[in-house]
Order: sequence, then C-alpha cells, then structure tokens
Amino acid sequence: MVLSAILDIPRLQAPFVAEGGALITDGQGTLVTTRSCLLNPNRNPPCAGPSRQSRICEALRSFGISKVIWLEGEPCEPITSGHVDGYVLFTSSGRLLVESVEDEQVSFGPLIAGCCQLSFCSHSAKW
Repeated sequence: MVLSAILDIPRLQAPFVAEGGALITDGQGTLVTTRSCLLNPNRNPPCAGPSRQSRICEALRSFGISKVIWLEGEPCEPITSGHVDGYVLFTSSGRLLVESVEDEQVSFGPLIAGCCQLSFCSHSAKW
C-alpha cells in the first residue's frame, strides 16, 4: 500500500528521478540542488525537447517551488554524484549552513566555494 493512501493525503508524482538528499528546501519556495546529481544521465537521461534542467524546474513548480538554485556539485563523488544535503543545509531562519572541509585530499573545494558565493548572491524570501 502507498504511504499517501495510509495517511490519506494526495500523492504527487515527479517526471524526474531524485533521491531525498539530492534536494534541500527552505520551506518557503526555494530549493537547492546540484547539476552533478540531478542532471546525471544515470538518473535523468537527455531526451528531445526542453533541457532536463528546465523540465525539472517546471515540474518543481507543481510542488510549490518558485526558485531553484543549481550548484555544480561533485560529479566524481562515487555514490550520490554530489547530493547537496552533504554540503548545504537551510536553518529554520532561512540561512544556509555550508560545510567546510579542511582535508587537502578532499576535492570539494569548488562546490564549497560555489555554496559560499550562493549564500551571498542569492535572493530568497529570507536571505
């Protein structure tokens, strides 16, 4: 049995593949994700018509998302291709927490730099 039926709530289907960690939201209509994860061909292969990114953004509008912020991500991450929830988290006040990595052997530098730039340049309801 589907959980939505047990809870007696509407079931919404998305026309794209994503695991929970691929998306974070502030609960106010802003969502952050990574291209390396959501646009990975192993999840959402290219097809004719609008770009995958624009199709995903359009689908997210039906879930109440008015703004999607795309980070490049970490395509070489072997398990998730760079789930955003491993690096970024919204706080209850609408601010972003960004993980900092001090290990020189970890290659998350560009992703973290992008997140830091994001936190200063984006305009959601609370930033």
